Amino acid sequence: MTVGQLLSLIDSSIENTYPDEVKIQWIRDVDGRVLSDIHNIPPDKIELPQGENDVLALPDSYSKAYLLYIRAMIDFFSGIYTGYSNRYHEYESTLLMYAKYRIRNRE
Repeated sequence: MTVGQLLSLIDSSIENTYPDEVKIQWIRDVDGRVLSDIHNIPPDKIELPQGENDVLALPDSYSKAYLLYIRAMIDFFSGIYTGYSNRYHEYESTLLMYAKYRIRNRE
């Protein structure tokens, strides 16, 4: 999935007024974490997405993590802290499932 495809998915499934630049930064937050914590890429070697045509770090089957993280950030900045906590926990669980998948498949 590309950044542009994810932005379209976000805007069609999550009500928000945030500009694409903010959402792209949140996407970069997720990719940075995935690439460093799960893929074990050193920080100075990580290339984060810059534009709409860049491919994301997580495979499509785990793209839910991006949606959960962005929804958590929207809740946080809206002062909906229970929603933030719940969605952030779901995001963490999704990343854990992805890490386990990578270990099982030795990718």
